[in-house]
Amino acid sequence: MFPALRALLVLVVALTLSPAAVATAEDDGIPRTYLGNSFGAEQTILPTSYEHQSKLWFQDDAWWALMYQPADGSSGIFELLPDHTWRPTGTVISTNPADMGDALLDGNNLYVVTRAVPGTLEFRLLTYDERAREYTPQSSQPVPITARGSRAPAAIAKDTTGRLWVAFAGSPTVLISHSDDSGSTWTEPAPPAVPTGATASFGEVAAVVAFGERIGVMWSDQAGDAFRFAVHRDGAPNNRWTEETPLAGAGQADNHISLKSAGSGQTATVIAAVKTSLGDRGEPASSPLIMVLRREQDGAWTTAVGSTVNDGMDSPHIQVDESTDSVYLMADAMGGIYGKRSSLRELSFGPGRGLPFAVVRDSRLKDVTGSKLPVNATTGLVVLASGTADNRYSHAEMPLASPDNLPSTPAADDVVAPTTPGELTAQTSPSGTVSITWAAANDGDVWAPASDGVPVAGYTVYRDGLELGATASTSYGDVPPVPGASFEYSVEAVDRAGNRSAPATVLVAVPDRQSADQRLRLWFLLALAGLVAVAVAVAVTGQRRRR
Repeated sequence: MFPALRALLVLVVALTLSPAAVATAEDDGIPRTYLGNSFGAEQTILPTSYEHQSKLWFQDDAWWALMYQPADGSSGIFELLPDHTWRPTGTVISTNPADMGDALLDGNNLYVVTRAVPGTLEFRLLTYDERAREYTPQSSQPVPITARGSRAPAAIAKDTTGRLWVAFAGSPTVLISHSDDSGSTWTEPAPPAVPTGATASFGEVAAVVAFGERIGVMWSDQAGDAFRFAVHRDGAPNNRWTEETPLAGAGQADNHISLKSAGSGQTATVIAAVKTSLGDRGEPASSPLIMVLRREQDGAWTTAVGSTVNDGMDSPHIQVDESTDSVYLMADAMGGIYGKRSSLRELSFGPGRGLPFAVVRDSRLKDVTGSKLPVNATTGLVVLASGTADNRYSHAEMPLASPDNLPSTPAADDVVAPTTPGELTAQTSPSGTVSITWAAANDGDVWAPASDGVPVAGYTVYRDGLELGATASTSYGDVPPVPGASFEYSVEAVDRAGNRSAPATVLVAVPDRQSADQRLRLWFLLALAGLVAVAVAVAVTGQRRRR
């Protein structure tokens, strides 16, 4: 028999004898991008800049953001709604912002530090009103931290004593200021007292983070080809700092830092994504361009390559998910935002740009921003970016897993049933297998990551009133005990509090297996006979040609 004919026959037999497969689909881990508000064309700095600042935070079952309002040229607070659009709350942060600033959530308090157009560094304290779902400024005007004119963007953190810290890269040094009265008054900015001096030329960047019972300030030192890190223990004298060098070497420093913390107490650590300047002077395309750094408890730093020069990635941003021991690295490249994931304890990122995380056709997204605080299954992973081609915001949402596969703890007073599963359909196979699928139900009309409403905990499937089992997906496979009969299948949605929805039902007529097997055997024999006939014809034709 000819090899091609033998292969075709094997394929036909395999397809004929293979059992029907039940397909399942899960949306967890798939990011979705949503086009948002316009920020206007007059912005000289993209409103989601800079990497060491955070424009997003999660509170009261919703995401909130610092966003630019082109109608009056102010920056304000917006809420992400269940339909994935942004609602302006009317709360104004700055009437004349040079940048959107850096936001830190602390209970019901929100701290925001921002630059005004003259270069003044300003502070806002706002308190969240749960009933009104809005943030109320605690003073009619922003509190000035320093009137010294500067373009350097600042970042804010809070230590365990309640002291607020603000850091920015001045020239010729990094500058820090602190407040012990919730931001009502601030010390004159001064460099951290480190042995070698916190030198910073024009264009450098400085970030600040709280970890355990310490404050850390990281800054770029391109003249010294290094990233520096100064540590201050909470409650220690103001002039007592220690200095570390997380990364150093020729071409190892550029002015991009994304700085986050993970853990608490003595085990707290610091995670940073930084950009090198390798490739600027003709270094090989395989040279590291983005590095991810983790501080160990002894002050040593572990490094991992996030991307290479060949990947062409810029403006790195990291987000920590402590519940699954994960760190997400995102950066802009090729007009979109790309992302990778690594274990938090063992940093390792795959080659290339990773997978698209936020992409909008013809928008050309840049400068992704997210939350200072770790994310989890309740918050999902949400990031915001600026479209350089259309002057519009876009944001991406991605569901996250949780250790117990439940996105959150149910409310004690939850007695409301979830919605009924929709679009329940069934398919049968010749072998008598029934495959049913349905549209996802939801457990409330509040925001949920990349979905319509809050996802339910799972579904219970019945055949003629008999419970078959439970599933977290939106499909189920069953082999009924009696062929050639009809059965009623029903599906109930179950929320995390145990409430059950009304059932969705579908009537299914299952074919008789014996007649189906007979038809299958007949089809196989006919197909085999056809193949044999083709083989004979080919052989006869070949013999005639040889004659």
